[in-house]
Amino acid sequence: VNVCTSIDTHAPLAIQAMEACCHVLTEKPLALNTKDADEMIQVSKENQVKLGINHHLLFIPPVMKMKSIINKGDIGDLVRVEIKQSCPPQDFPIIADPNHWWHRLPGGVFGDTLPHPIYLAREFLGDIEPVAVYPKKMGHLEHMRFDEVQIILQGRKGVGTIISSCDWPSLWMIDIFGTKKNIHANLHNSVVITYGGKTDMGKGIASLYARENLQRSFRILTDTLIAAVNFAQGKHRGIPTVVRKFMESIQNGTEPPVTAEDGREVLRVWEKITSQMV
Repeated sequence: VNVCTSIDTHAPLAIQAMEACCHVLTEKPLALNTKDADEMIQVSKENQVKLGINHHLLFIPPVMKMKSIINKGDIGDLVRVEIKQSCPPQDFPIIADPNHWWHRLPGGVFGDTLPHPIYLAREFLGDIEPVAVYPKKMGHLEHMRFDEVQIILQGRKGVGTIISSCDWPSLWMIDIFGTKKNIHANLHNSVVITYGGKTDMGKGIASLYARENLQRSFRILTDTLIAAVNFAQGKHRGIPTVVRKFMESIQNGTEPPVTAEDGREVLRVWEKITSQMV
């Protein structure tokens, strides 16, 4: 059973399905609070069924490429992660609709949009804790208490920031900073660029920048071609990958691609953030 309904219904629908001995894959976040999530996990264990969560951006090509670059050690030690997300009302009519259920969530519309950058930050930084949350009102929509939030995170592997806005043109970007190189990724067009390198006490900076510009141009061209092929083959979206891997976990008796425990941890961080957005 794939639960793709409003967040407040995730727990009751998933529990009903699991009590009928069905495996369940839910949309993000896992539930509306960690209490419900704990009950869901307990029911899954009691009925010996799988409970997974659809953190699908972990399985899109640019994010998988970033993880590969980091795992190979190309950037050195990871120091910082910055994630920027924007969902403007002109692109997301839900934002402009004051009667939509998103606006009734903890944190308003960010209650639905923030799980994505939270689980992405956790993927790169390890376990994370929000140390500061700054919601702001920038735009003109009267039904929104705030339309932008900045979050500072402390992670096991480094520090991070999340900026989620309804005021900018639509974007999805991740910047990762390492001791040797940095990575910039645009999740919308699937372009991933590494940049930065050593110079001899500041010498050779001009040639370094020239080389980087050429490398960026080449990377944008090749990533655009690869993205076009992936789009044509239906490989640009993470949702089919999550569903396929979840089905394989049922068939093979292995862990789901994203476990309920992972979903609960993202939900715990989400609760701490949205509780400060008042």
